Amino acid sequence: MTEQSVRKKRIIGVARKVFAQKGYHLTTIDEVAKRTGIAKGTVYLYFPSKEKLFLEVLKDGMEGLREKIFQEIKGIDDPKEKIERLIYISLQFFEKHRSLFRTMLLGDIPRGEHKKTAKKAFKGYEEFMNWLSDIMREGIEKGVLRELKPQWLAIAFIGIMKDFLLHFIRKDGKTKLTEYYPVISQLFFKGALKEVK
Repeated sequence: MTEQSVRKKRIIGVARKVFAQKGYHLTTIDEVAKRTGIAKGTVYLYFPSKEKLFLEVLKDGMEGLREKIFQEIKGIDDPKEKIERLIYISLQFFEKHRSLFRTMLLGDIPRGEHKKTAKKAFKGYEEFMNWLSDIMREGIEKGVLRELKPQWLAIAFIGIMKDFLLHFIRKDGKTKLTEYYPVISQLFFKGALKEVK
């Protein structure tokens, strides 16, 4: 990894924490630069605006999660096992990267005058949803999941996950996020598993 890549990663890591703590609007490039120990002008060389930096923080986090998931489920044929692994890996990931999760869900994503930025920020989410829908479709085709629209199953899955994650982030965080795994798995599959006659 080059010196430039290391510096860029460092800026993103610090920015993730600042956005998580202060939200989008109260975060400044000045503060990110100070906490990183890098001159503000250098930060602007990598990220011409706060919006660009914010998008990069979200993109970096989503790519990290997707890469981890892809590595873990590679070679698994059973859709149910894939989804179970997806639940556990996601919980593990957000437990480890709590500040990223806080940014994604509570980071005051810009709207109004920043609609273009918000749209870009959710692009990675939409790509993830499409990929998740494909897994649900595979489960339906193999007779594991009920014959519902794959997108609906993906939305239901994300909804369950998000509510537990929000509960975790709003509490003191003493409970390990992975402790929610059994109940999330049961809640999803009890409603999604195809009944065996």
